[in-house]
Parts: sequence; C-alpha cells; structure tokens
Amino acid sequence: MLSVGSQSFGPVKTHVQQSDGAVTSLNDYSLTGTPVVANVSGDANFAMGRWAAGTVNTSTGTQAFTSNSAWHYLAYNVPAAFPTSATLSCEAGNFTSPNYVGGASSGGNSFGQTGGSATLAFSEGKAIAGITLLVNAGSSASKTVTANVTRGSTAFPGGSIGTGADAVYVTIGDAGSGAFAVQGGYELNLVNGARYAGVFRFRCH
Repeated sequence: MLSVGSQSFGPVKTHVQQSDGAVTSLNDYSLTGTPVVANVSGDANFAMGRWAAGTVNTSTGTQAFTSNSAWHYLAYNVPAAFPTSATLSCEAGNFTSPNYVGGASSGGNSFGQTGGSATLAFSEGKAIAGITLLVNAGSSASKTVTANVTRGSTAFPGGSIGTGADAVYVTIGDAGSGAFAVQGGYELNLVNGARYAGVFRFRCH
C-alpha cells in the first residue's frame, strides 16, 4: 500500500475483494463511505488498483480524500520457487495513475500517466530484474533500475520511498503457468521538480 507520506509492506493477512476485482480492505487498511477504486487489474495471482474516493480507515484513524489523494495497492502471490537459470520475455505493464505527492508545484496536474518496460532473468536461484519507468504529468521523468531479488523479498535499487528522492521498490510475483511478475512501486521527481507515486507490474514468461 502506497500513499502520500505512507507506505506499508508485508504479508496479506486479511482482505476484502469485490466482484469486479477491486480490493477495498487490506490488513489494517479499508476503504468505506462511498468507495471508488480506479485502475483495477488482476487475476488469480494478483490484485492492483488505486483507492480514489471514499474514506480510508487505518490503525491510527480515518483519512478523507483531497484533490491529489490516492492509495495505491498491489497484492500478489509469492512464487513457490525460482528457476535456477532462465531468461524470460516481459509483456506490456499494468500501472495505476500516479498522483502528485510533493516537491515543486503540480501545476494543476494531480494525476499523470505511467508506462515502461521490464526484463527478467534468473541465475543461481535469484531474479535479476530490469525496470524502466516513464512518468508524465505536465512534465516527465524516466528512471531505469536493476534489482537483484530473492524469493519473497523486496529490493530497493532506486532508494527508499518517502525520502523525497527518486525511489523504486521491486518484488517478484507468481504470475501462474510458469510465468513471473516484476512489480513494485515508486516515487519519481519529474523534470520540473514535482514528485509522483504509483505502482506497476509486468508479466514475464
């Protein structure tokens, strides 16, 4: 779960998922009131989306939405094992619309668009993921990182989220039928200094 000034990582202990695939509760976070979930994607192996309206309930209280508020979530199955050696081909990605989280003025662009590409290989039981993210919201940003990821772990090759600097985190998910997912979240500073955050996922087979 990733939002302005807040992020949460860890195993999914409880969740609520609607018939359209939208997740409205993850562990200590829930979306109530008149909930709106945007950018919904998923299958039996993952669920992704962006809480866009309603009331967010956390262990420390409730939070209402403002013009640039967003709570991005990504839930996924952890692979049972990694291949010893393999090179996979990655498909076009799934992304939530990134929201403005700080830095220079947004210029009225509370949300933007994200694209990008990924590569994935396995060597000696570890994953080597390459990710390029392209973010545009009036201005633009491009960030490329390479992450060495062990099964069930999270790598931070682009720095820690929440520091104000460019940051990317990367995990590897089970995508079913022998496929894997390169996925995670980011906060990136655009050329104009405005900073945006979101989550991404690429299926690789």
